[in-house]
Amino acid sequence: MLATHTRALRALGVAISLAALTACASGTTTVTMPVQNAAKVKTVNVVAADHTVEVDPAQVAAFDAQLREKLYHSNVFSEGNELTLRYRYIQFNAGSQAMRYLVGMGVGKGSQTIEVSFLAPDGRELGKINVGGEISGGMFGGSLKEATEKAADEAAKYAVSQFW
Repeated sequence: MLATHTRALRALGVAISLAALTACASGTTTVTMPVQNAAKVKTVNVVAADHTVEVDPAQVAAFDAQLREKLYHSNVFSEGNELTLRYRYIQFNAGSQAMRYLVGMGVGKGSQTIEVSFLAPDGRELGKINVGGEISGGMFGGSLKEATEKAADEAAKYAVSQFW
């Protein structure tokens, strides 16, 4: 009987430890201008536009790299000019990793919203979405890197669903 309780407590301890190590990041997509009658393309050009909020250039570079990785290295699209994916940060809050670690429960949450426009070769806007990434916890308070990856994943998934 004691051995059963000991095993149950160990299992509970392992589960709690794994939950603490897992980053609590999420991603969202909001369609602000639906794509209609889009042509399927094989090439995409990714460009950054002027951001409406102050964002650390390293953060922008991380999003750009993640987005390119998901679009080009998954053998979905190649780099080219059939479609331009233009993005800009419209909301950014790094939050507090220390508060996420020390307090938890969403305190110190970090978030970002990136507007993504899809443009035809002639510059005509074909569609627009807002993608978001949020980090609310994880090991040592989690890293905004996970939220950035979630936002890039949302943008890439939408591009594939509409233009591939």
